[in-house]
Amino acid sequence: MTDQITTMEGAIRAAEQTLEHIFNPNLEQDKRIPIDLLHEAKGLAFLTVIKIGLIWTGKVGTGVVISKLPDRRWSAPSAIGTAGMGFGAEMGAQLIEFMIILNSDLAVKSFMQKGQLSAGANLEFAAGPYGRAAGANANFSASGIAPNYTYSHSKGLFGGVGLQGSGIVARADINKKFYGRDITPTEILTGAVDQPAAASQLYDALQRIVSIPPSGNVQNLKQKLMSPFTDRMPAAAVGPDVQLVYDRVLHLIEGISGRTGVDEFKTSCKDYGQNRCTDNQFVDYLSSKFTAEQTLELVPEIVKLLQDADKRKYVWEYYLNVKAQSRSAKHAATSPSLF
Repeated sequence: MTDQITTMEGAIRAAEQTLEHIFNPNLEQDKRIPIDLLHEAKGLAFLTVIKIGLIWTGKVGTGVVISKLPDRRWSAPSAIGTAGMGFGAEMGAQLIEFMIILNSDLAVKSFMQKGQLSAGANLEFAAGPYGRAAGANANFSASGIAPNYTYSHSKGLFGGVGLQGSGIVARADINKKFYGRDITPTEILTGAVDQPAAASQLYDALQRIVSIPPSGNVQNLKQKLMSPFTDRMPAAAVGPDVQLVYDRVLHLIEGISGRTGVDEFKTSCKDYGQNRCTDNQFVDYLSSKFTAEQTLELVPEIVKLLQDADKRKYVWEYYLNVKAQSRSAKHAATSPSLF
């Protein structure tokens, strides 16, 4: 059990076991996780968490995250960890296996950033759906961001377990030991390193699972059910979440336009917050610096930082307009032409 939370090799083996447990073909149909979710996933995160204690409980866990590369291959694994304290009438030890299905590129990028990834502030998690009625049972977050589905396995029991409030960090020490050098999660998750032989069984397990053709039902239902939620304006961040969201936005912008872009964003936000520029001027800044795709990633996070209700509404309307135009452009590009 110890090597599962102290080494990359142990975390990889634990991830493979989690897959085998959660996608057990002997489960009844209504208790199975829809294979379609793996076909549509942008990434997967696995955590093996050990809870120990009497009244006061402690939990510590290590795992890996992998991303789906543009050529549909899975990336090399990047080590992650979590730890925390709790209170409850529990005695003894419990091992819980978690799998998180990352449903967006933005979610994957969250695991590339520095510092702690906070469930609920940086990422929205929801209990994942099961069985043939997966679409009807799908859970969506109230903040308006498409959730990332969580599943767990403990003592033979399955459940869609929420991770709200949990802190997840990159394990640089484990990555360095495994890859033999200082290496960032960004390098690992963007395909800068090859799939390691030590993870071959994990990739084989994934291949066996996704070899089942997708039905298309889950994706269609996701699109149908998500549209009213993804158009809902996210709530403003409060307390320590403000700094977490702010750091996340700066990280995304630095990846797009470097430190110069970060400095420009800081200045523009300060001017907008202190009414030194108008709504139109701030939106003009966004439209001149970011593509439609980048805007759709950034604006939901920026809106969380705005405390003024009118400013939030104005910027969100801009987001919805960009989203509508993007949909129209995609539809026009895929529509057949007679000429």
